Formats: sequence, structure tokens, C-alpha cells
Amino acid sequence: MLAVTDGISQPDLLLDGNISPHLFQVKPSHIRAVSDAEVVVWAGEGIERFLPSMVENQNKDPVMISMADHVGIELRARDKHSDHDHGELDYHLWLDPQNAIQFATLLASELSAIDPSNADQYQHNAADFTVGVQAATEKIKAALSTAVGQQYLIYHDSLQYLENAFGLGEAIIVAPQPQVQAGGKRLRALHNTLAEQQIGCLISEPQFQSPVVNSIAHDLGVQPVMIDPLAVAFEPGADLYADWLLDLATTLADCFAATKSHD
Repeated sequence: MLAVTDGISQPDLLLDGNISPHLFQVKPSHIRAVSDAEVVVWAGEGIERFLPSMVENQNKDPVMISMADHVGIELRARDKHSDHDHGELDYHLWLDPQNAIQFATLLASELSAIDPSNADQYQHNAADFTVGVQAATEKIKAALSTAVGQQYLIYHDSLQYLENAFGLGEAIIVAPQPQVQAGGKRLRALHNTLAEQQIGCLISEPQFQSPVVNSIAHDLGVQPVMIDPLAVAFEPGADLYADWLLDLATTLADCFAATKSHD
């Protein structure tokens, strides 16, 4: 996390821009970045499956710090989506602010052991990160207070941790496997579900260019809301996570509010 290394070093971001880990294709520039790394910080093999083989093919043996493998990080599963591409567990675990705080603390400890001369700064940065995320969390709770229990539609099952953290209803997923387009039978079932349950908050994701969500929104007479799940619109920096999560939650709150105004 940039927040933990702020003022010490500038990490290289392997998946920059609007690139989903699900659709990631390794390029020579990615291989060079990994070959130069002394430390690799990643979410875990459940979502970044390409990374272990990239590391194994290098002469270096970098320290691998996986968010998913740290004690104290909560991993969740969708029991009803057993065919989800992530397998039994959902690895979008950074969308729970408590997981992010926990990992920042753990990362500071790991980096302090590797680079003891900067240990105090790592610990200070992690503490500042915690304060910032806690403040953002309180604002998010207020923003989403009227959306508790409300369901929404999204192409890709990515917001489960946010749902759990702030009491939202479970998402209706267009494509349990994001690389596979939904078929006609699935689309008809979605139309019926949305109409019967009067669900009007439809979320669009720019990294999955599918006409499905727009088509459903058009048929139902609602406007889909675009989220920024990979923080593409945010400048890298110590406050990125808190600012991005608050922006994401505010976008969702606006979507639910628009739904209510049409009831």
C-alpha cells in the first residue's frame, strides 16, 4: 500500500489503469517490474493467479506479502455462487475497511523487519492510514444508512465485502464468471427478478465491457451508475484508499437514492 511506504519509497503498480485481474495479460513490462522487485505485495492467488508463475521464472526471490494469507484478514464466500470464478472464497477483501486497516498494520510490521532503518516511519504511516480510514468509515455509514438491506444489480460479484461492512443487501450478479457472457436464459431470469423485486440500482463496471447492464437498464427505464472499482480516477498517494472508498460508497448511495425517488 502506498500509504504505508509514503515518504520512504514509491512502489511500482503492476496492474495500473483500468485493468481487471480477471482479464490481465502479462506483458514484457510486467515481467521486468517483477524481476526488479525485492518485495511483492498482492491480494492473493485467488485473484492474481498469474503472479506466482511470474515470480518463479525470475532469478530473484522477492519477499511475497499476500493480503489473503495474513492472520486477522477475513475472507468471505458466496454460498449460492459456487460457480463464481474465484472458487469458494471471494478475494475482493480490500473492500472491507477493517481488512484494509488490519493489512496496513501487518504490512508495516513486515516492512519494518525487512527495512528496520525506516521502521518508525512505516508504523507512523500505518497509524495515520488507520485514522483516515476510520474517519471515512463513519462518513460511509452515514451515506449508506438509508440503503441498508437494499439489493442492487452488478455485472461482476465484486462488492460483497462492502455489503457486509455496511449492511447492504446481497447483489444480483449478471455473470458469476466474469469472463463468460450471460446467456439468454440468465438474462430473462434477471429481468424477472428485477421487475418482481423492484430493484432499480444497477451498477456498471468499466473494466467489463458488456452491453448487458445497459440493456437491462434500458428495458427497466433506469440509468445504470458507473463505479470506479480500481480507483482509476484517483492519484496515487497516502489518502487514496480512504478517498476512493468514500467516493465508491457515495456513488452507491446516490444510486439507491435515485431508485427510491422512482418508487
